[in-house]
Amino acid sequence: MIRPILFCLLLLSSCLDARSFKQERESLEHSFVEAPFRIFYTLKGKHAITDLTDLNHNKIPDYVEDTMQHLQLADFIFKHIIGLNDPLKTKRYSGVEYIDIHLLNIKNPKHLGQAVDAIFTFKRPNGIKTTQSLSIDLRPNLEGRTFTPIHELFHIYQNGYNMMKNPWLVEGLARVAQRAFGYYRLTNAGSPGLPKTKEQRDRLYTKSYDAFFFWNELMYRVYGKSEIGYKSKILAAKYLDGRYILNDFSMHGFQFLHQFMSELEQLEREIEKIRGTKAYQWSVSEQLSSQNNAYIWLAIKNTIVKYHAHSIKTNPHIKALFLIQ
Repeated sequence: MIRPILFCLLLLSSCLDARSFKQERESLEHSFVEAPFRIFYTLKGKHAITDLTDLNHNKIPDYVEDTMQHLQLADFIFKHIIGLNDPLKTKRYSGVEYIDIHLLNIKNPKHLGQAVDAIFTFKRPNGIKTTQSLSIDLRPNLEGRTFTPIHELFHIYQNGYNMMKNPWLVEGLARVAQRAFGYYRLTNAGSPGLPKTKEQRDRLYTKSYDAFFFWNELMYRVYGKSEIGYKSKILAAKYLDGRYILNDFSMHGFQFLHQFMSELEQLEREIEKIRGTKAYQWSVSEQLSSQNNAYIWLAIKNTIVKYHAHSIKTNPHIKALFLIQ
């Protein structure tokens, strides 16, 4: 979850002690590396991993290895199935080599994880290469190998595309991503439906995680039922105790994500011209501005017009979106 206090770290150094932020993460003395990820953890102190199960006896806690396998599978699906741009190859993150995962107890007890969109150069222990990296924090004691790693990794992908941090966009879509990995199937079951009036759309703009229902319904209405490929590779991905990481191939409407995020990226260049803002140098207020909502909505409509114009005529739910004034 990306929070305003983290935006302050990225853009306004007075908001958060950036040095303390780095030092706490640099103090994690153990590492496990499988590019593009580096996991850093400790076995002592307040950030210690509590589950030290080591089924393969390689002196790396299964919790660490399972987290890595989870991230690697998510990264593969984001890149090769959904078709999202590799964040480490985007203009914004040119020169960044790794996504660093820090297993530590996050100060806010409500947060299971958090992704930061700044570029860091951490001083690492034990000969680990000092280089530019991105940062994700995960708790060292997540129960049941939750889908928090997927949620936070998706934020990193989002950050490679756009600067807008309106919660209904970033948190709603991130929840779509995590649920696509089996945490409730992506269908339109239980959805309140798509907005039909300006008032309903305005209420959508105030949502955060629960905006998931809008994105889920939209993707389902545009694409219908769809399944992901690469089944043999996905079924080969297991936790150390033998459980499948992903065994549900229903990811309805996933094709929409790349199309929409690319459209939003193009719109941001236009916004920067209008606001006189340099690329990737948006202020906190610009990232969270309610004025962004109109552009996000326009990106949705542009995506449908460009790739699925027929649905405007054939699907009354989609048509209703274009009738809202």
